[in-house]
Amino acid sequence: MSKRSSIEVPSKEMVRKLRPAYVSIPDDSRFDTHLLIWSTGDVLRAAFVPDVPEMLLYRGSVYHLQQPYVGDWNALLDSGGQLVGVSMHLPQDEPLLRSDFLRRHKQLLLTDGELQIPLCPDVAYEVECVQGVGTRLYSDSRKDYMFLLPQWNEWGEVAFPLAAGDIPELR
Repeated sequence: MSKRSSIEVPSKEMVRKLRPAYVSIPDDSRFDTHLLIWSTGDVLRAAFVPDVPEMLLYRGSVYHLQQPYVGDWNALLDSGGQLVGVSMHLPQDEPLLRSDFLRRHKQLLLTDGELQIPLCPDVAYEVECVQGVGTRLYSDSRKDYMFLLPQWNEWGEVAFPLAAGDIPELR
């Protein structure tokens, strides 16, 4: 039984310092890209964004960074090695797990405390253990959620469509 962490969400600077040690690469700005996942009409959308906001604005709602830290992320890869989504192992007492948001989004899969977010319906995938540090979870007053995952290694090709417009505003 996992307990809710009391660790604060790592800062952007901390993530930039940790990444080279974990993935044996020099620290440089080419990894200042983040995958943002949000909901529009109970369908998940995704886009790459260039920064880590304290809050997000979307369609009149303000999404605030949630504390404590929810944990690291792993990549979901198809048979060709393309990114099709992400997963996170969440503590059992994580409010997201009891939320209506989870029930409304059929794309979200919860298995043994692992929340999988496949962004390509009907594509088979494997979980690649990336353990990307710096996952951010945001929520608004209605308990809708957004996920922000820092680029931990090369993204490579993505198999899901990226949103071209109607993207949350970073604040």
